[in-house]
Amino acid sequence: MNHTPHSDKSVRRCLIAATIALFAATSPPSSVEPIVRDVQAAPAPLPASVPTARALLDAVSRYIGTAERLERIRSYRIESHGTQRFRALLSQEWIELPIVATVFWRDNLSARWTLTETIVDADGNDAIARREVGRVGDVSWTRDERDKCAEYLRIPNLSDTVERNDPFRVLLREIPCHSQSFTEANIVGETTIDGRPCLRVDVCAPCGYDDRRTRSLWIDSASGELLALRTSASDARTDFTDWRIEDGVRLPRGISTEALFGGARISADVAKVTFNDVADDEIVVPTNLHDPNAVLSAEKQRSTSDS
Repeated sequence: MNHTPHSDKSVRRCLIAATIALFAATSPPSSVEPIVRDVQAAPAPLPASVPTARALLDAVSRYIGTAERLERIRSYRIESHGTQRFRALLSQEWIELPIVATVFWRDNLSARWTLTETIVDADGNDAIARREVGRVGDVSWTRDERDKCAEYLRIPNLSDTVERNDPFRVLLREIPCHSQSFTEANIVGETTIDGRPCLRVDVCAPCGYDDRRTRSLWIDSASGELLALRTSASDARTDFTDWRIEDGVRLPRGISTEALFGGARISADVAKVTFNDVADDEIVVPTNLHDPNAVLSAEKQRSTSDS
């Protein structure tokens, strides 16, 4: 298939980061044990009076799963299939290209995100590209097969950026432990999403090297279903649909987000969800890890870090 090429590489880089973050998923720390399938009752309705922000977060947590079930999650694997839709800069035509993303996460502070996508090359033809972001403890890396050398690069901030923007991290780690995860929580208004009334709750979530990070959650107060999430004030909103129970944990199977630039949109269906089956050797530090800062002067390194 031939497309009119577009040349704005900055848009593509932003799409890459947004796509990886959209499909990434994490789970709470613990140790390995076999999965026991839970029988989960329907979420209890909230009181008729307007609940507090903390009560709404409790309702979302109950909607996702029982505290006992979530505590038993030691590792998480998720695979999603979707499309990126964006406008070519030269022709202004809308292009839709397929993507497949997988995340592996373990309780020993290790994670690996992979993204396989169809891209438009310099000649306007379809090409397959594979990208990876990983972390083991304090060591994080990235690899892009489109680069000439395709080296594994040590990039400390990229893994943290992907993880802190990961909607599944919010669902499975932050909301169930919101009393520790969020230093503030406030109801800021009522609205509707796809015709459904909901309350917007803003929370303050210290994360990584950020002192404060405001997340917005749109919650159906009648059921506790999380309709949408914005992981920071500067990010696009991620919408959730088609929630289903898998091994006692309710997760959205439909995920979509519209980027803040150019109307680019990412839509995905979660195709596979498994818990407690990620092996140690599936997330390892690459042996040929290259440090790009090693070739930079000290002044340049400081300039890069400040940016």
